[in-house]
Amino acid sequence: MIKIRNLTKSYKVRNGRHYVFRGVDADFPEGANIAIIGPNGGGKSTFLRILGGIDHPDSGEIITPRSFSWPLGLRGGFVGHMTGRDNCRMICNLYGLHHRHTRKKLDEIKELSGIKEYFEEPVKYYSSGMAGRLGFALSMAFSFDYFLIDEITAVGDAHFREMAKRTLEEKARFSKVIMVSHSMGDIKKFCDVGVLLKDGKLTVYNDLDEAIRAYLPQTETAEADFAEILSQACLDDLSIDEEALPKETQNLLGEIQALLASIESGLASPEHTLAGETSDFYSLLGSAYQQIGDLSRAEDYHRKAVAENEYILRSQQALAALHAKKNEIEAESAAIEKAIKIDERHVQNYVLKVRLLRKSGEFDAAMQLCEENLKYHSDKPAPWNEYAQLLQSANQLSKAIEAQARAIQLAESNSNFENLLPAFHAQLGQILAANGNLEQSAKAAYKFHRLPKPDPINRYKNTIKTLRSLDRRISV
Repeated sequence: MIKIRNLTKSYKVRNGRHYVFRGVDADFPEGANIAIIGPNGGGKSTFLRILGGIDHPDSGEIITPRSFSWPLGLRGGFVGHMTGRDNCRMICNLYGLHHRHTRKKLDEIKELSGIKEYFEEPVKYYSSGMAGRLGFALSMAFSFDYFLIDEITAVGDAHFREMAKRTLEEKARFSKVIMVSHSMGDIKKFCDVGVLLKDGKLTVYNDLDEAIRAYLPQTETAEADFAEILSQACLDDLSIDEEALPKETQNLLGEIQALLASIESGLASPEHTLAGETSDFYSLLGSAYQQIGDLSRAEDYHRKAVAENEYILRSQQALAALHAKKNEIEAESAAIEKAIKIDERHVQNYVLKVRLLRKSGEFDAAMQLCEENLKYHSDKPAPWNEYAQLLQSANQLSKAIEAQARAIQLAESNSNFENLLPAFHAQLGQILAANGNLEQSAKAAYKFHRLPKPDPINRYKNTIKTLRSLDRRISV
């Protein structure tokens, strides 16, 4: 256990002394990975340095038999005129590493740090990021009961950050961490206990989520803010923000945001008028939101479209698909029936109806409808794909292979359907596997992975084309 007793730390300032914390007491639970959270300037890094023994409190003590690393992520501790190698050799000697093992250890530190030839240069020439990476690699070379982490995953490039996380995960099998980080993804991944350092007070929460809640301002939106933090933590853990977007995509996204803001602002004005059919305007706007993935706003505008005109096919089909995603079978069925009334033989209406029947367990009716669809739309790939899935469910695997192959051939012959090919090949692989054709199934899977995936930039270009047209139709 780590016991904090009457700990006080202050710094001299112009008008006296600034107390980071004063007379704090706390007990950290044994065997826990601990997150230190709190506002900027609240003393988190100072507390970590005191734990690591490179800073000292004014008074009080930390009582524990456990060993701590130096705080990873800090530049301090290196001798500036010595090279990275010499600094690391000195630490190896201080920790009693036999000289026969030192060379191998130094090579491991150099490799993990990723600073390459700078390892042989004086540390005073290092950037703060390079020094932080070297400090991290050096700490990982030794064993401690607790590794002290101070924003280490914020230094270096994406490759180094990923390597650092993997190395920490390996160390966490045998050691614990005490971590300061602004990345809730890192905190949620590595820690299970939260310590809130705020307004000079140290509070231990055995439930990490409770510590995060206590850290947030207590406002009406606190719970929503907490939910947003958790969702962002999941994205941080997946390193989504480290994905580099092409400049063209960034420009397109900027224009989409600007156009949507302009359109929404225009619609909010009580004086606005729309050129053309109102239902068509709402339907196209709903489709634009679908294209960028905002399904809630898409449903809102498709509902507005059918409220204006229930015979607008695009929106009835969209609502059927949106209800299907939420497993709202009755609403899905109603939307499909309305779409069928508008155009009884539209290929998409057949597909939607077949999927609903299949989901409801009405395989015979689904099969009959699918075969009817193929009488009118045998040149379209989607009906053949649906037919193949039905045949697979009925264990008619030879026919299913034939139908899926037909779907692929039609998609390959028409560039409008090439975005369906990866899914079609994946489905073919499943049917082949079910039929015992394992080698052919593997080949289909390999072909699926080699196929070019649809470029998201084309989706954004189509969205912009729609939004530009809609923006011109609004007058305020």
